[in-house]
Amino acid sequence: MISSDLYDIVRQYLESSISIHQLEEWIVPRLPDLLSKPDSDDSKLVATIELGFAEINNNNIDENEFRSWLNNELRDHNVVMVDFSDQQNTSINSTTTSNKIYTEEYTMLNNYEIVRL
Repeated sequence: MISSDLYDIVRQYLESSISIHQLEEWIVPRLPDLLSKPDSDDSKLVATIELGFAEINNNNIDENEFRSWLNNELRDHNVVMVDFSDQQNTSINSTTTSNKIYTEEYTMLNNYEIVRL
């Protein structure tokens, strides 16, 4: 699952709320933590971002292609944020369909629960 902080910063970039330089400035000091678990979704997304930075610097892709690339990556890691701020210890069922139905139960630990579909 992609961490909410990484997801949020990438989403801000995709929505043009921040520049590519601001995205890079956010990621670089966090690289050791983001890459600490090589098989994690965070690590895979950061590797994609870093590759994109290199491709742009080498003029192999432009920024619009990079945004499209990142958007596809986020789509592969769909997340849903559910707010249960007025309830405690609530369980939810999450389902998604694309020729298959997946159902999982999650117990809320904080006010928000992030669920991968």
